[in-house]
Amino acid sequence: EEVEKEAEEVEAEERAEADFKTLDIFGADDINDVGGGIPLFKDFRLEDWTLMELLFELNLLVHAFTHDVEDAQRPGIHIKHLAFYFKKYYGKELRPQDFGVETLQDVVNLIGDKILFVTQKELLGSQLDGDFESLAVFPKLIELARRDRRIRADLGEESAVLKLSGRSGASGGWGGQRSAFGRSSKSGGKGGGKAAGEKGGAALGPAKDPVADAI
Repeated sequence: EEVEKEAEEVEAEERAEADFKTLDIFGADDINDVGGGIPLFKDFRLEDWTLMELLFELNLLVHAFTHDVEDAQRPGIHIKHLAFYFKKYYGKELRPQDFGVETLQDVVNLIGDKILFVTQKELLGSQLDGDFESLAVFPKLIELARRDRRIRADLGEESAVLKLSGRSGASGGWGGQRSAFGRSSKSGGKGGGKAAGEKGGAALGPAKDPVADAI
C-alpha cells in the first residue's frame, strides 16, 4: 500500500511537471500555485529575480519621471542619462558591466520581447502601465523570458546565457539594498513570489528636482 501511494505521488508530480511545461503563463490566476502546488517561479534562479527587479524598477522609473517632470519638452529619460536618474531615484548604480553587457541599451534589451525599449529619439519607454491591480505581470513576463532564453541556450546561442557579475546578481545583487519591488535584493528564490502577487501599485516618491541636475 505504501509503495502504491509513493507511485501515485510520483505520477502526480510528473503530471504536474508536464502541465507546467505547457502552462499558459498569462492565463494563470495564482502565481503561487499554477497547479499541483507549483509556483510559477519554481525555476527562477538569482538572475531571474534580478531581471524581475530590474524590469519593475525601470518601468516604474519611466512613469515616475514623466509624473515628476510634467514637461512636454522632456517626455522621457534619454538613454545616456538613465544611469544618472536610476541612481537619483533608487540610490544605487546601474552599470552595464554588472549585467555582462556593454551599454545601457543592452541592459534594457536583457528583459526581452521589447517590454522596455528605446525610442528613435533614444528615450526609455515601456509597454507596461505605471499602476497595476496586481504585480503578478512581472514574474509572468520574466518566466516567459526565462523559457525563451532556455530554448535559445539549448540551440547553442551564447547570448542567451546571462553573465551577471557579483555586484548585480551572481552573489548578492544590488549590494543588498532594499529594492522598490519590496524585497531585499539579497533574497533569491521563493520569498519574492508573494510580493509579486500582492495587489496595489507602487510609488517612488518624487526625486529632488529630477531635471535640474540632468546635464
